[in-house]
Order: sequence, then structure tokens, then C-alpha cells
Amino acid sequence: AQVEAIEVRRAVEFALELGITTATIEGDSDTIYKELINSNLSLALHRHLIQDVKLLVSSFDCISFTHIS
Repeated sequence: AQVEAIEVRRAVEFALELGITTATIEGDSDTIYKELINSNLSLALHRHLIQDVKLLVSSFDCISFTHIS
């Protein structure tokens, strides 16, 4: 799951670098999806990455996370 968390953080960072303020981030990791939409602090080993993403999303006007199969 750590690789997927890194990918999400990088996608969010890249969108911000491009000046995108509205986005939908899609991913196939159900674990990461659940951690991103959960308001509780993640206890996973990659929690620092999840927290980074949660902090970065405050810069968006609108952002959503979607789990795809």
C-alpha cells in the first residue's frame, strides 16, 4: 500500500504544480481510498504519506477520491 500512497501524494502534488484546483483522484487500492476518506488518523506504516495528502488537499477548491476496480 505504501507505493499506492506515494502515487496518490505525487498525483496531488503534480495537480497543484499545474494549478489545478478541482480534481478527482482515482486509484485501485481500497486500503488507500478508505484511509483518505476517513477523518481519523491512519495507523498504517504509510500514515505520513496519507497525512501529507490530507494536508495538500486543503489547497484544492474541490477534490474527491474514487476507488476503481
